[in-house]
Amino acid sequence: MNLQFEENQVVWAKIKGFPWWPAVITKLNKDLNGAFQKEVTVQFIEAESNVCLPLNMIANFEEHLEEHKATKPGKLMEAIEVAKKMIHGFSPED
Repeated sequence: MNLQFEENQVVWAKIKGFPWWPAVITKLNKDLNGAFQKEVTVQFIEAESNVCLPLNMIANFEEHLEEHKATKPGKLMEAIEVAKKMIHGFSPED
């Protein structure tokens, strides 16, 4: 299977009942034989929670930025700004 995602990649992630949110892939989940299981573990940016999600709930951050961007100040907008910094090589604290 050709993976379009990698560990430490900034992505959009979606949990039912919540908006798409910037996250970092922390693990590409595999079975006991090392085969990719079509799901990843992510850590949400500025939310400090981890979750395992199927690939259909993950999207490329830069390709979908306009589609998911926040229009009002708040935690989502802050998370997007942190994600942008991370993509350009800055740490979240910069």
